[in-house]
Amino acid sequence: MRKFKESYRYAHTGIRIVFKTQRNFTIQLAIMGMAFLLAAFLGISRQEWMVLVLVSANVLVLEMINTALETAVDLVTQEYHDLAERAKDVAAGAVLLMALVSVVLGAMIFLPKILEILK
Repeated sequence: MRKFKESYRYAHTGIRIVFKTQRNFTIQLAIMGMAFLLAAFLGISRQEWMVLVLVSANVLVLEMINTALETAVDLVTQEYHDLAERAKDVAAGAVLLMALVSVVLGAMIFLPKILEILK
């Protein structure tokens, strides 16, 4: 049980670090909150909630992985290196790609309901 508590503490610390140091993470968290409020207002289905939660969590998780990778690369070298830049760019690209997918899926969920209200 002690190992579990230590693991949880380390994971919690990691989340706090990302929340405090990564502006994009807090922006993404705020957008997620707004999407959840809109979803509640529009009364989306259980399946739509599952998609919304999953893609939102994926964006946040990828942002955390991106931060970890950038930190590890910076630990290895402070000098410019093509491979270090490539690793950072690919990780950032993964976050961007998931964010774009989440926007598309959000539009697929929200737009029909918004258009129905506007009729």
